[in-house]
Amino acid sequence: MGWEKPATLSHAILTGKLRDRLGFTGLIVTDALVMGAIANRYGAKEAAVLAVSAGADIILMPQNPAEAINAVRAAVEEGRIDKAQITESVKRIWQAKQKILTSTYKGNFTSELAQADAVYTAEDILRDAQQTRGCLSVGSSNCRNLIVVDDALDCKFLGKHTPAIALPHKLGYQLQVVDSYTPKTTLETEKHTLLQIFVRGNPWRGNAGLNQRAIAWFQALVKAEKLQALVIYGSPYILEKIMPELPPEVPYVFTYGQMPDAQAIALSSLFP
Repeated sequence: MGWEKPATLSHAILTGKLRDRLGFTGLIVTDALVMGAIANRYGAKEAAVLAVSAGADIILMPQNPAEAINAVRAAVEEGRIDKAQITESVKRIWQAKQKILTSTYKGNFTSELAQADAVYTAEDILRDAQQTRGCLSVGSSNCRNLIVVDDALDCKFLGKHTPAIALPHKLGYQLQVVDSYTPKTTLETEKHTLLQIFVRGNPWRGNAGLNQRAIAWFQALVKAEKLQALVIYGSPYILEKIMPELPPEVPYVFTYGQMPDAQAIALSSLFP
């Protein structure tokens, strides 16, 4: 879509006119503005104003909702944000709500409400923000697909049908899943391993223990020279910790997404 690759998604959200740059008429919702990468740099008020100014219809989880609302109101009064833009955003929000209220669909509302151009845009954003180095050719029955995830039993984005599990399985990888409830045992490093880490940087739930377990597996596999490839979903902080120790010959993919679409795009880069 011709959008330059951003250093971070938060920077992309807060710079330029999103609707014009992305070229679609759907509903635009920010990620959580309470996240440190945004809140620490822009503050509670300016982050909200910049997000709306960039074209967002809904600002998600501002650091201080009352301050965010007042800041956006003041920006409209000062002429920083066009009042007509707010009116159009309200119309889009109302139309989306009406679709839900009048719908007889009992499944996933997101799939019903999403317009094709919005879906394509989301895929483009995933590709543009993804980091990739190297690729793998084929799998083997002697290889392992090791997935580290927060809670395997409460994980809507993972299942036998999802790309992170299904694609390596087709290539002969043996599945192993480790989560926060897996008893701590000796790290097995006898097999060449595709390591996939699903960890979110959640400010309300401590992931430190899981992060350390993921890093421990990574370090053990590197030491044994059994790390075949690495895929990190969701957390740039884990990537930042791991990169200095990642051997230059080991392929890796990092993506901000964790859902099946993000998995498919990431693994298509790793297994072209």
